[in-house]
Amino acid sequence: MQYIEIKKRMNRFSRVIPLVGLCLTMASCNDTEGTIGLSSEPVALGIGTIDVPDQPSTRAGVTTGKIGIYVTKSDFYPSITNREGAYSSSKWTPASAIWLNNKNAEVAVVWPKQSGNATFGLQAKEWNSSEDIFSGKRTDVNNQNGATLTFDNLKPVYTRLKLTVNKVDTYKGPGKWSKISLSGANIHQQGNYNPLTEKVDAQTGVGYTKEISPEKSIDGGVIDLRLLPVDALTEDMTLVLTVDGKDMSVKVPKDQFNRTKMERGTYYELAVKVSTIGVIIQSLQFNEWENTAKIIESGTSQS
Repeated sequence: MQYIEIKKRMNRFSRVIPLVGLCLTMASCNDTEGTIGLSSEPVALGIGTIDVPDQPSTRAGVTTGKIGIYVTKSDFYPSITNREGAYSSSKWTPASAIWLNNKNAEVAVVWPKQSGNATFGLQAKEWNSSEDIFSGKRTDVNNQNGATLTFDNLKPVYTRLKLTVNKVDTYKGPGKWSKISLSGANIHQQGNYNPLTEKVDAQTGVGYTKEISPEKSIDGGVIDLRLLPVDALTEDMTLVLTVDGKDMSVKVPKDQFNRTKMERGTYYELAVKVSTIGVIIQSLQFNEWENTAKIIESGTSQS
């Protein structure tokens, strides 16, 4: 009797085990983009809205060009780097589907899409709005909200520094401004940006120098630069202006920048005056990088 009872129990288990194996197999068959285990119905990632600052109102919700989509590797999702997405039928969709389950995924979007894989290159230079790059990240993406996501937090990956130069009344030279140099331990010419960590690494080229041609007048001359963001300024920035063939320098104290950082998506406006003996800092203001910029903090004047 005992033998018969044991055999009956074994038969019941033998019917259950293959069914469980079949369910796991079906889940893994749909797991090419991260649907893992026995979860609720997978949903393909779609992005309904991408908003960026400092764009004409007709482009507040961008629908042109391509985007790059990134997903952080986890126990529930594979790593995805710079998968192309395009806008069609009122939303952005990746070139090949990204499947979401009921676990949260960390997803980043870059517009416009850049070359590269996990990171893409940044280059300090004079600012041009047509070359702006925007990036944003969400950590709460799953099959409940992922079909028509909204990314309204995209920010420029660069920081901007607009320098305005004037002269003191007693300056007697012709006032021709021919070069600008920025230096400091944290100022670099190139680097790589990671949309998922939102950090710049692999920086090269210490400092930044630009020849100004044609020369600008120091009676209201302006230059607008895009620079690599800096998480922590460890020393003061040195600004050198070449005026009438003479180099003039001034230290810009690191604590005059908000939280001793040069944050991405922040617009710094530095005003200086040139005298016969050097450069005088008038003010440093920090603005949100958007058309209707609001001053969020101001540095103190220096003489």
